[in-house]
Amino acid sequence: MSHATKIKAAVTSVQSQRLLGIMELEMPRRVNDDLSRIFFRTLSELRKHQQWRQARNTIDITPKANN
Repeated sequence: MSHATKIKAAVTSVQSQRLLGIMELEMPRRVNDDLSRIFFRTLSELRKHQQWRQARNTIDITPKANN
């Protein structure tokens, strides 16, 4: 084998390893993004529900002005 062939084989091997590394890192990142998105969506729904309950249970005791 010539040096050029060995170098090309080494370059291909390194590129394959880098691509594999990127693909392995992509999955946990996507899972984290999905969980984060679901968490904040659920938190938003909880806040809306709490605001609704507070508005529903609030009793207005301010005196009305007599005309």
